[in-house]
Amino acid sequence: MTDTIIETRNSGRVPQEPGRFCIAAVLMSVVLLLHVATGCAAMRTSGIVRTSDIGGERRMDVRRQLRERTSLRFSQADFLKPKNAGASDRLNELAPLIVQERPVIVQERPGDRGGCIDRIGSVVIDEEGRYTVAPSPPTVYSDQTWTEIGGVLHEQVVYVWFYAGDGPSLDAAILAQGIRMTMGRDGYPCIWEVLSVGAGDQVRPIYVSQSLEDAAEAYFRALADGGANHCDTSRAVAGDTCIVRILSDGPVPMGPFAYVQSCSRAISTLLCRCMPSQVDAFTTTGYYELRPVSELRPLDARWFEQLGYRENQREILQILEGRVGADLSKSLRLPPGF
Repeated sequence: MTDTIIETRNSGRVPQEPGRFCIAAVLMSVVLLLHVATGCAAMRTSGIVRTSDIGGERRMDVRRQLRERTSLRFSQADFLKPKNAGASDRLNELAPLIVQERPVIVQERPGDRGGCIDRIGSVVIDEEGRYTVAPSPPTVYSDQTWTEIGGVLHEQVVYVWFYAGDGPSLDAAILAQGIRMTMGRDGYPCIWEVLSVGAGDQVRPIYVSQSLEDAAEAYFRALADGGANHCDTSRAVAGDTCIVRILSDGPVPMGPFAYVQSCSRAISTLLCRCMPSQVDAFTTTGYYELRPVSELRPLDARWFEQLGYRENQREILQILEGRVGADLSKSLRLPPGF
């Protein structure tokens, strides 16, 4: 492997000037191998939550499992980054670095991966005029939108990728995965949503930045009632979402590491590039193309059903249909002015 990961420590936020794009490009070019070193902040469970829907024991168990899953380590993983990673446009700047777990198997043949072929592909039209997922080139589809939260417009960016439909247990595997990031007023990512969850999870993971958590803690401290931290109003979260981890604030706006489990293709965790690595060894480094989500807009629910897409991927279907994301104020207890 030729790329080198060098940890980028959180040295405080920098003003959003044109030069920040050059800084981001330099950071991107050196971020891979020393991501395995010590990071810049410890993890703790967030309490930026509402209490409108405590949920039953099943959801409580799922939430606990999702939080525990964020600490998983991968023995081996493939690394994928955007092909034009040095570009200075916003969607390249915030594009995720995908850490795709390799299954631990006993090889029967050279290159055998035990039937779990977690290959990110591209959506194409086959000879019969049907949409399908081709095994190459690896492609991530992105979009930039705006959403209103608490009367304030916030920038959102979305990244979606599709897996070629081969391998075992397609009924359980995620065939489309993605993340949505919401920016604070300063243009830095502060909320990350996982768009597809594992079969039966029923709860969608959410990540928040340390700075947003600190602001909520300061504002809601008087409301704390013995939850995970000062701003936690309960031991559960609202509806079908769950804050599973706090992410360190990066020195410049940048995309996260997305750790994707083999076979299930569930995202086990997101990490700031300045946080400690959770993979023992990267086996290959590859590149993906970044394409606009608008290329997929002809897709509809029938195509999803044909390829086995389930309710746990409804957020991606809504994105393809051009619908705005869920109102985060219904899931999160956000401080004024965030």
